Amino acid sequence: MKLTNSKLVKKQADLHQWYHQNSKITGADQYRGLSEFSIVPPQKDYRFAEQLNLDFPEECSDISLLDSMLQRRSVRKFSGEPVGLSALSTLLYYSHGVKNRIGSLHSRSYASAGGRYSSEVYILVKNVEGMKPGVYHYDGVQHKLDVIHHNPVNDSFLINEQEMGNYSFLICIGSYFDGMTQKYGERGYRYCLFDVGQICQNVYLLSTALEIGCCAIGGFYDDELNRALGLDGHKESSILVMAVGRQG
Repeated sequence: MKLTNSKLVKKQADLHQWYHQNSKITGADQYRGLSEFSIVPPQKDYRFAEQLNLDFPEECSDISLLDSMLQRRSVRKFSGEPVGLSALSTLLYYSHGVKNRIGSLHSRSYASAGGRYSSEVYILVKNVEGMKPGVYHYDGVQHKLDVIHHNPVNDSFLINEQEMGNYSFLICIGSYFDGMTQKYGERGYRYCLFDVGQICQNVYLLSTALEIGCCAIGGFYDDELNRALGLDGHKESSILVMAVGRQG
């Protein structure tokens, strides 16, 4: 592999190494973000959408954090029984919701570089008590769901959809890249992935505490999922899917 000025020459077979080398911070260039950017991170705006208010949850369970970590596992077989709306609300609030507010700024239940919170969470509902099937966006600031549509869920974007077909809902995590890269340049893409990973772990631990199963899914057709969520695939794109349901 050829190096030029400590940067990798781009090759199709080595895209991961090309990106990693070109997003390194050196003494010469520091961060390559914009000199000016909004202090308040950009947020999705669904103000004209139908909205479903969620009750703020109480304590999740009596299980300790250590026990949740030790019992955590990926569940790939679901019973098809519905999950309650309260469980979904708890899962969303503690994995991605807002903890504290200072004016227009806020902090969430996971760490994010510069408090940029680049991730957006979407829910594809198949069988949740008190909810119509369809696609929803989670507004973590207001703790509510924005209805994108009530069409039946089509999960053909999953490469092995038959393996976990009896889930109750899918959590689809997308990243709004500009929210990070405006401040941190190309290195901001790394931080977007950090955000998604932390939300994923939160969902795993909370699912364990709620005695429901979940499984992270990296195998999906990106463009098909982006279309299902209404994402352009460039400024914002799907990164991870998590299936959630009653264990079979």
